[in-house]
Amino acid sequence: MLFEINKKYKNITQANVKLYLNLCIPYQQKKKSQKKGIVVKPMVFNDFNSRYQIDLIDFQSQPDRNFKFICVYQDHLTKFFILNPLSSKRAEQVACVLLDIFCLFGASASLESDNGREFCNELINSLREMWPDLNFVHGKSRHNNNTNKWSERLRFAQFMKNKAYHSGIKRSPNNAMFGTNPKTGLTSSILPHTILQEILSNENRKRKQTEERQNARDNLEIQAKKMKNLSNAKFPEAKEGST
Repeated sequence: MLFEINKKYKNITQANVKLYLNLCIPYQQKKKSQKKGIVVKPMVFNDFNSRYQIDLIDFQSQPDRNFKFICVYQDHLTKFFILNPLSSKRAEQVACVLLDIFCLFGASASLESDNGREFCNELINSLREMWPDLNFVHGKSRHNNNTNKWSERLRFAQFMKNKAYHSGIKRSPNNAMFGTNPKTGLTSSILPHTILQEILSNENRKRKQTEERQNARDNLEIQAKKMKNLSNAKFPEAKEGST
């Protein structure tokens, strides 16, 4: 609101906007109730592809050619991101994105989504026909900052996000996923004598990958316990007779 106001007026502060919103009856009526602060049971999963989170970011106010939405797909354990531009949030388009991801990584055992119209019964039923064990859990979608030509930059945003350090798993999502940092240059040779070296290193790579995923899981469990402890401290058990 402040951003839009500053296009037409001067000297309007954030405090003025907050005061207006506090006195605006329609806004207060539409205002959602505060989230519950109690963490009952933080989710921790042992394996990659056990649970994915999917959201649609609305860019209708800043369309890039025909693209108006971003589909955000993230693995719960490794925090690995996949970003795709969409021209609409129709069930067919979202299903196509999911099919591409599932064909690449396999279908996750559980998929967390928002309550948007994009996940209508037609989409859910079609996905469940192909993957009977797929479950939907309702959540909320997020928003993103303004940018230009975002559809062309999604692959780079995805690359930067996956190679960045994540405080929850104490490593980058790329490291947790593949056991190594992402490669940014052609540094290896294709000469025949390097093939044997590559074969011998595969076992070490697999071992490293397993270690990275286990460490990611351990750190995620530490983060979950911390969330639980903070919640218990903030919301202690009610005493008998209290209101």
